[in-house]
Amino acid sequence: MTYVTDKMNYIGNNGKIRRIDKENRIVFNNFKKRRGGCSMKKYIFFLALIFIFFTVSLSFAAPIGKITQVQGRVDVLKTGKNMVAPVSLGAPVDIGDIYRAKTNSKAEITFINKNILRIAPATKIEIKEYMAEGNRSSAVMRLHRGRVQAISG
Repeated sequence: MTYVTDKMNYIGNNGKIRRIDKENRIVFNNFKKRRGGCSMKKYIFFLALIFIFFTVSLSFAAPIGKITQVQGRVDVLKTGKNMVAPVSLGAPVDIGDIYRAKTNSKAEITFINKNILRIAPATKIEIKEYMAEGNRSSAVMRLHRGRVQAISG
Protein backbone atom coordinates (compact mmCIF):
# COMPACT_ATOMS: atom_id res chain seq x y z
CA MET A 1 0.00 0.00 0.00
CA THR A 2 1.29 3.46 -0.87
CA TYR A 3 0.54 6.60 1.12
CA VAL A 4 1.04 9.97 -0.51
CA THR A 5 2.46 12.55 1.91
CA ASP A 6 2.67 15.43 -0.56
CA LYS A 7 3.26 15.94 -4.29
CA MET A 8 6.96 15.08 -4.13
CA ASN A 9 7.14 12.31 -1.48
CA TYR A 10 5.32 9.10 -0.72
CA ILE A 11 5.76 6.14 1.65
CA GLY A 12 6.31 2.82 -0.10
CA ASN A 13 5.24 -0.69 0.97
CA ASN A 14 8.35 -1.22 3.09
CA GLY A 15 7.80 1.99 5.09
CA LYS A 16 10.66 3.93 3.56
CA ILE A 17 10.04 7.47 2.40
CA ARG A 18 10.59 7.75 -1.36
CA ARG A 19 11.02 10.89 -3.37
CA ILE A 20 9.80 11.58 -6.89
CA ASP A 21 12.05 13.85 -8.89
CA LYS A 22 11.01 16.33 -11.58
CA GLU A 23 10.99 13.69 -14.34
CA ASN A 24 8.60 11.50 -12.27
CA ARG A 25 11.34 9.01 -11.36
CA ILE A 26 11.39 7.44 -7.90
CA VAL A 27 14.52 8.17 -5.89
CA PHE A 28 15.21 5.34 -3.41
CA ASN A 29 16.63 7.38 -0.55
CA ASN A 30 15.53 6.89 3.02
CA PHE A 31 14.91 10.26 4.61
CA LYS A 32 14.56 8.78 8.10
CA LYS A 33 17.62 9.51 10.18
CA ARG A 34 19.18 6.39 11.63
CA ARG A 35 19.73 6.56 15.35
CA GLY A 36 21.22 4.24 17.89
CA GLY A 37 23.48 1.62 16.50
CA CYS A 38 26.83 0.75 17.96
CA SER A 39 29.94 2.24 16.49
CA MET A 40 33.11 0.17 16.36
CA LYS A 41 34.85 2.42 18.92
CA LYS A 42 32.04 1.91 21.43
CA TYR A 43 32.11 -1.84 20.84
CA ILE A 44 35.90 -2.10 21.35
CA PHE A 45 35.71 0.11 24.45
CA PHE A 46 32.98 -2.11 25.92
CA LEU A 47 35.00 -5.29 25.27
CA ALA A 48 38.13 -3.73 26.79
CA LEU A 49 36.15 -2.73 29.87
CA ILE A 50 34.86 -6.27 30.34
CA PHE A 51 38.37 -7.70 29.88
CA ILE A 52 39.82 -5.32 32.48
CA PHE A 53 37.02 -6.13 34.92
CA PHE A 54 37.64 -9.89 34.70
CA THR A 55 41.42 -9.48 34.88
CA VAL A 56 41.16 -7.35 38.01
CA SER A 57 38.62 -9.68 39.60
CA LEU A 58 40.92 -12.66 39.02
CA SER A 59 43.90 -10.85 40.49
CA PHE A 60 41.98 -10.08 43.70
CA ALA A 61 40.56 -13.59 44.02
CA ALA A 62 41.31 -15.50 47.19
CA PRO A 63 44.15 -18.03 47.03
CA ILE A 64 43.06 -21.58 46.27
CA GLY A 65 45.90 -23.24 48.14
CA LYS A 66 49.50 -22.94 49.30
CA ILE A 67 52.89 -24.50 48.69
CA THR A 68 53.50 -27.10 51.41
CA GLN A 69 56.74 -28.65 50.18
CA VAL A 70 59.59 -27.47 47.97
CA GLN A 71 62.74 -29.36 47.06
CA GLY A 72 65.30 -27.95 44.65
CA ARG A 73 64.55 -25.19 42.12
CA VAL A 74 60.85 -24.58 41.49
CA ASP A 75 59.52 -21.33 40.03
CA VAL A 76 56.12 -19.79 39.31
CA LEU A 77 54.77 -17.40 36.69
CA LYS A 78 51.89 -15.51 38.31
CA THR A 79 48.93 -14.24 36.32
CA GLY A 80 49.65 -10.82 34.84
CA LYS A 81 53.39 -10.98 35.53
CA ASN A 82 56.17 -11.19 32.94
CA MET A 83 58.91 -12.73 35.06
CA VAL A 84 59.10 -16.00 36.96
CA ALA A 85 59.85 -16.02 40.68
CA PRO A 86 61.21 -18.79 42.88
CA VAL A 87 58.59 -20.64 44.92
CA SER A 88 58.83 -20.42 48.70
CA LEU A 89 57.25 -22.60 51.35
CA GLY A 90 53.80 -21.33 52.33
CA ALA A 91 53.38 -19.15 49.23
CA PRO A 92 49.78 -18.72 48.03
CA VAL A 93 48.57 -20.58 44.93
CA ASP A 94 46.17 -18.72 42.61
CA ILE A 95 44.18 -19.57 39.50
CA GLY A 96 46.28 -18.96 36.38
CA ASP A 97 49.64 -19.71 38.02
CA ILE A 98 52.16 -21.76 36.03
CA TYR A 99 54.55 -23.87 38.11
CA ARG A 100 57.81 -25.27 36.74
CA ALA A 101 59.99 -27.75 38.59
CA LYS A 102 63.56 -28.03 37.29
CA THR A 103 65.53 -31.28 37.04
CA ASN A 104 65.95 -32.96 40.45
CA SER A 105 63.33 -30.61 41.96
CA LYS A 106 59.78 -31.14 43.15
CA ALA A 107 56.96 -29.35 44.94
CA GLU A 108 53.67 -30.04 46.67
CA ILE A 109 50.55 -27.87 46.60
CA THR A 110 47.82 -28.31 49.23
CA PHE A 111 44.50 -26.84 48.12
CA ILE A 112 41.90 -25.26 50.43
CA ASN A 113 39.89 -28.48 50.68
CA LYS A 114 42.99 -30.57 51.59
CA ASN A 115 43.52 -32.01 48.10
CA ILE A 116 47.21 -32.39 47.27
CA LEU A 117 49.03 -31.97 43.96
CA ARG A 118 52.62 -33.26 43.83
CA ILE A 119 54.77 -31.87 41.02
CA ALA A 120 57.54 -34.22 39.84
CA PRO A 121 60.98 -33.14 38.54
CA ALA A 122 61.12 -31.52 35.06
CA THR A 123 57.40 -30.66 35.13
CA LYS A 124 55.46 -27.61 33.98
CA ILE A 125 51.79 -27.28 35.00
CA GLU A 126 49.23 -24.50 34.72
CA ILE A 127 46.26 -24.18 37.07
CA LYS A 128 43.40 -23.04 34.85
CA GLU A 129 40.35 -23.46 37.14
CA TYR A 130 39.69 -24.62 40.68
CA MET A 131 36.35 -24.65 42.48
CA ALA A 132 35.63 -26.17 45.87
CA GLU A 133 32.21 -26.42 47.53
CA GLY A 134 32.06 -28.38 50.74
CA ASN A 135 33.52 -31.81 50.11
CA ARG A 136 33.29 -31.53 46.29
CA SER A 137 35.88 -29.92 44.06
CA SER A 138 36.48 -29.37 40.38
CA ALA A 139 39.81 -28.52 38.79
CA VAL A 140 41.14 -27.90 35.30
CA MET A 141 44.91 -28.00 34.90
CA ARG A 142 47.13 -28.09 31.84
CA LEU A 143 50.18 -30.30 32.05
CA HIS A 144 52.70 -28.85 29.59
CA ARG A 145 55.31 -31.53 30.34
CA GLY A 146 56.33 -33.94 33.07
CA ARG A 147 54.31 -35.77 35.72
CA VAL A 148 52.02 -34.88 38.61
CA GLN A 149 50.30 -36.88 41.32
CA ALA A 150 46.89 -35.81 42.61
CA ILE A 151 45.72 -36.98 46.04
CA SER A 152 42.13 -36.36 47.05
CA GLY A 153 41.70 -35.71 50.75
